[in-house]
Amino acid sequence: MQRIISSINLCLHNRFFDAEYIKRNNFKFDEEIIMAEDVHFTLLCYEKAEKIVVLPQFIGHNYFVNSKSAVQNNVRSREVTLKFSYGYKKIFDLLLNMGAYYNHFFLTLLNLYVKSAYRSPDFTAEDWATLRREMGPYAKMLTPPPVNKLFSKEEGQAVYEFVTSNLLEDKVNDHSAFINGEDNLRLILKSNADTAYGDFYNFNNINSADEYRRTVPIVDDNDYKKLMRLNMEVGETGLITKKKMKAYAYDFNASDEMRVFPMSEESCFEAWQNFANKLFGEVTFLMMETKPKGTPKNDGTYLDSPIGIMVNSAFEAFSLAYRGFDGKLTMPLTLLFAPEQGNMDYITLLMALRNENVTQIYSSDTWVVFNYLELLFKRGTELCDDIAAGNIKNNNNSEYISRELAVWNQPDARRADEIRGALKSGNDPEEILLKIWPNLKRVIAQISGNYNFYTKKLKKYFKNIKLEFSDFVTPFGIIAKQDGDNFKLDYDKGFYEFLPVTHEKTINTLLVSEVKTGNLYELVLTNIDGLYRMRTGIIIKPVKVNADEFYFEECMRPYIDENNKIIINGEDFEQILEACLLNNLYDYLASYNKDAKRLDVYIELVDESGAAEDYAAKLESLLNNNLNYAKAREDGLNACKVIIIDKETNLLWRDMRRIKYNAPAGCFQPVHNIEDIKLIPLLKLYN
Repeated sequence: MQRIISSINLCLHNRFFDAEYIKRNNFKFDEEIIMAEDVHFTLLCYEKAEKIVVLPQFIGHNYFVNSKSAVQNNVRSREVTLKFSYGYKKIFDLLLNMGAYYNHFFLTLLNLYVKSAYRSPDFTAEDWATLRREMGPYAKMLTPPPVNKLFSKEEGQAVYEFVTSNLLEDKVNDHSAFINGEDNLRLILKSNADTAYGDFYNFNNINSADEYRRTVPIVDDNDYKKLMRLNMEVGETGLITKKKMKAYAYDFNASDEMRVFPMSEESCFEAWQNFANKLFGEVTFLMMETKPKGTPKNDGTYLDSPIGIMVNSAFEAFSLAYRGFDGKLTMPLTLLFAPEQGNMDYITLLMALRNENVTQIYSSDTWVVFNYLELLFKRGTELCDDIAAGNIKNNNNSEYISRELAVWNQPDARRADEIRGALKSGNDPEEILLKIWPNLKRVIAQISGNYNFYTKKLKKYFKNIKLEFSDFVTPFGIIAKQDGDNFKLDYDKGFYEFLPVTHEKTINTLLVSEVKTGNLYELVLTNIDGLYRMRTGIIIKPVKVNADEFYFEECMRPYIDENNKIIINGEDFEQILEACLLNNLYDYLASYNKDAKRLDVYIELVDESGAAEDYAAKLESLLNNNLNYAKAREDGLNACKVIIIDKETNLLWRDMRRIKYNAPAGCFQPVHNIEDIKLIPLLKLYN
């Protein structure tokens, strides 16, 4: 019996029950139990069972989680929460009477109960006393669980301490400690206490967020470079985490420097699950580059972009034969994972155009989508001619790619004519993509923050096509999910701090309970993969914060002067610039000029006629209506300067960086706000 009841999973949907056995014993659900009533029913059946058969292989069915069910609803009133006790007592007593193994089960349910009490908006001190009185006797029976499939040693110890400290100690509970994620922090620190980093900062003796913030310094990617090098190039292990690393995610910051961050096997697994779920049953135009993994690093890992890790992990799980995967890609896997690869944009687009059954586009971000559409409109005639002739150009001088492309060099004049007809209907932008791909229903891409400018440009093509992005993919892992128009921070993915952007030079961070909605913060992350108080460079604006939910908008970095004062927020500046130039704005970047004490605004125009001075005068007039900008002018800021640059300079800079670093486009963010304009040599001729 101990073997049978050694897991929390006592749900009904993974067992078969003899109907006559249930009728004969008159087993019924107790309608007074509001949580885990199926568990109580299962235990009743187990108690009198003469035989229980454990099947050696998995037999199951798909179970779709109801987000509105009692189990999934984490915020409950005090009355509902306290009613848990009735059912839990019956379940716990039944387990004890059966002589079953109870430790994991008690621990898991009591952990849920305590967290529900914390999340209850009206739980009182008297309610806590009631909870301790009713559940305390069961908490006294607990012991720290051994390592098992439910808990690692550190996870079990952290849950044990959390439950017993709340149910056995006579103290006033610190609600803010729970909201601020101190249980996650303790787990991370205890799990990595015997790493070199954990030993140096004495993780074992840090028991609160305040101690952590006093003891461990806030860092950025430059501080981690040496540690990452020791891991990848020297092969050191146990420096920052006990987790087994599978890959290192990299991207490039606004200063054009590579950032590298560790990703454990668990993080990669979650990434591919999220990606794979989007592909099932769809025909997908994958607008992203995957680079060869190359030679494994000395610690057995590989280096790739966050999107590349996600894609590689997904197809690695299903094998390159795509076995067991109910979905299709427009690019064959032999080319998607080519051992030699250069810029594949033209080939990728042509292969997608040949397939009229595309149902979705999946891309790293809307900047990449915008680039592909520009390529389609500029080289449409050439693309159609190649499809009609059965010719696919290989500009990479790769024998492997030429050999693989030869299979697809089949003429399709009918398809070429369909695409030509769609492109000629340019007066109706929203119909172009649907005429090319009649079944296209959605475009999945990162749409906010620095990408919002391109998202707005694309919307005229997507009026009848859904534009969405469900995951907040970062080099630090997936830390939030899209929910409506905002992202929902995943509390379980780490411990979070928030650095007010008006004080970027300080190390005084705020916790979840201290942030104010509507203000701007840089996200500071601690996670199980070995990042401690890491400045992410991600700027957010909280819109809703409580014990169970943290909703935020991803924002652009504001323009800041040499005294760290905000000149104007990024979103405000972009809206004003768009109002000034209307549909004539193709792209832009701006920089605070410390020497001239002004904003220098570089603009790319659709119609390049007009004088920069005239645009500057109009822009300055509109900017002065902004409170932050007007205050900055009063404090000595000079009038802005507008410089007209050749169209596509920014896109060319991105392409130059791709060539320079041989990195996928998804590794680079558009830079609308740059601190040092000297980083873009291409712009020197305009200065």
